[in-house]
Amino acid sequence: MKERLLCGWYSNANGITVAIVAVVNYRKDTGAMFDWAAYIGGSRLTEHQEDCVEEVARKGCKMTKKDAAHFFPGLDITRYRE
Repeated sequence: MKERLLCGWYSNANGITVAIVAVVNYRKDTGAMFDWAAYIGGSRLTEHQEDCVEEVARKGCKMTKKDAAHFFPGLDITRYRE
């Protein structure tokens, strides 16, 4: 499975970073979307957007389907991994 991270929102305030991230999984054989999930979280250990996005994807709080649909309207909500 191939994975892609999408950042829906990011902010850095005085060294505290916060992001909303979608983790989208694609099938290797066809390249079609398999499923996805969205997470929200922050870090005091990261300074750059890329680092914060990766941290939130690994350790963030999973968002509800409704909230995920709001932040990522372009992703197929029927593929959301609950």
